[in-house]
Amino acid sequence: MKLLHLISGILFLLAGAVMAVEVFSSFGPDNGHLDQAGYGVLGSNTTSSLGFEVDTAASFIPAEITTLDFVDVAVINYGGTNEVQVRITEDDGGVPDTSFLQEVTLFAASTGSVVRADFDNTQVLQAGQKYWIWLSAPGDANTSWLPNNVSFKSELSQAWDPGIEGGGTWGWTSTNSVAAAFRVVGISSAPVHVEISLAPKLFFSTNNGSTYSIQAADAVDGTYAEIGTVIGDGLSQMYVDTRELSAKQFYKIIEL
Repeated sequence: MKLLHLISGILFLLAGAVMAVEVFSSFGPDNGHLDQAGYGVLGSNTTSSLGFEVDTAASFIPAEITTLDFVDVAVINYGGTNEVQVRITEDDGGVPDTSFLQEVTLFAASTGSVVRADFDNTQVLQAGQKYWIWLSAPGDANTSWLPNNVSFKSELSQAWDPGIEGGGTWGWTSTNSVAAAFRVVGISSAPVHVEISLAPKLFFSTNNGSTYSIQAADAVDGTYAEIGTVIGDGLSQMYVDTRELSAKQFYKIIEL
C-alpha cells in the first residue's frame, strides 16, 4: 500500500503489491512426494522399532525478503500421537540453531499427505540467509517426513538421542540427501514499477490463475473500495486507474 501524489495536475504513482511468494519448494510436480518411508520424526517414547527420539530438519535460502506465511510438509503417521511441531530456525554453522524462531503444531494423517502449518506473518525471512524447517514430535510419535518423488537433493539434518545408543550429547548431523518434501510461502511487499501518468498505472507481478483485487482509498487509513480485478498470468500485469481523480490516492493490491 503506497501513496499516490497529485503534483501540478500530474499524478505520480509509487505503487507496491502485497502478495504470496513461493520462497522454496522441494515437491515434485503437482505436490509430488513419496507415500511411504521417509525421514523419522520420532518422540522420546516412540512406537517405532528404532526406539529413540529423532528430529529432522531441511534447509532453504530465500531469494528475496518476505514475511513467513505458511509451510507445507508431506508427512505420514505410523502410530502413536500424530502431533508434529513445525519450527523455523536460523542456521548455526551448517546445522539448525536450537533456539527456534517460531513454532506451529500440525497433525499428520495415517496416509501420506501434505499438511499446512500457518504462521502469523511476523517472522521476516532475509534474502540470502539460510534457514531450516525443523520437525519434532512428542511422546510416542512414530511419524515420517516424506521425500519428494523426483530425487531432488538438498541439505538435510537429523538429531537423535544418542544416550539410547550408548552415550553422547544431543546434536545435529547434516547430509546432502533426497529432499524432504516441503514448501515455504512468504508475503512480499516488493516495490512495483514507478511511472508518471495522467492515469495512474499499477505494475505488479502475478501468479498464474490468481485473482487480484485492486483497491483504493483517499487516505492511508481510509476505507478501501475495490476498483477492479486482474487475473494473473504468471507475468507482470498492469492496471490503469481511469477514474476521474480529484485527490491523492492510496492503493492495495491483494491476491485473493
